[in-house]
Amino acid sequence: GDTTSSAVLRLLLLYHEPELCSFLDTKRVSPDQYTEGWVNTLLAGVCSLGAVFRIWDLYFMQNDPFFMLFLSLIMVINVRDEILAMKDEDKLTIVDTLAAMPSALVAEDVTDFCSLAQYYKMKTPSSFTQALFSIMFGEGGDEKFISHALCLPVTAQELIENSQESMASGGPIDTVKFFLVDC
Repeated sequence: GDTTSSAVLRLLLLYHEPELCSFLDTKRVSPDQYTEGWVNTLLAGVCSLGAVFRIWDLYFMQNDPFFMLFLSLIMVINVRDEILAMKDEDKLTIVDTLAAMPSALVAEDVTDFCSLAQYYKMKTPSSFTQALFSIMFGEGGDEKFISHALCLPVTAQELIENSQESMASGGPIDTVKFFLVDC
């Protein structure tokens, strides 16, 4: 549902942009407050027609049910500095600024936005999207897995594999800086 998508987007934001997520949490701004018009219309309600056609072409070619989540993530990250500068603004102003963000997207920028969405998906632990698939699109599952998560859930196996790959490649370029064990 919408609340699950909102919780997932918040976890992705927390994982990739913790400072921005913390700021939005402090202002009590949740993703469902600014993305409803994006997700429910596949951006048709907020983007120019040219941009919408390009987005839809890429969306249907991707055949990826998570594509809209990562595209939404990029939309928010794209206005990161502007949002963080709004520390003296009220919640409604921040929500309105975020909700209006896709309207600035032009057809020529869509390919870059989609490439960034792919990049962030690649940088997101695959065990997270695997666990998420059945909850969001399959036979269901425990939605509390998402809504009650303190951080992005990652399997121990993936954590170990990524650490081993990093050590084998000779450097901590993209290593995990910290993790939380929930017993």
